[in-house]
Amino acid sequence: MSTVKEAVDLMNEKHVHPAGFHLTMVRKDLLPATHSCSDAPHHLLQQTYDWRYGKPDKEKYSVTLSADDMEYIGNALEIYGSILFELYTRPELEKIVKGMCQSE
Repeated sequence: MSTVKEAVDLMNEKHVHPAGFHLTMVRKDLLPATHSCSDAPHHLLQQTYDWRYGKPDKEKYSVTLSADDMEYIGNALEIYGSILFELYTRPELEKIVKGMCQSE
């Protein structure tokens, strides 16, 4: 092993994925510079519902978000998207490229 990525991949393959979890690295610029937490989750759940504890009571919601709320949500979406890419898209692309290289 020569890189941190290789160590993370090995940990995921041997220990973490079999336990039902995923280990990843997150870009620090997507995390707040200070230790204080954002109120964005609270603002959003106040205007909608807490998805962890049941189904929505209506089909659509209108919410009002501050710029700080949007920054928090945007960073969370960026992190989530990068994890989904790492879990599903990148392995498929690697298989396709490997298959193309072997067929030549």
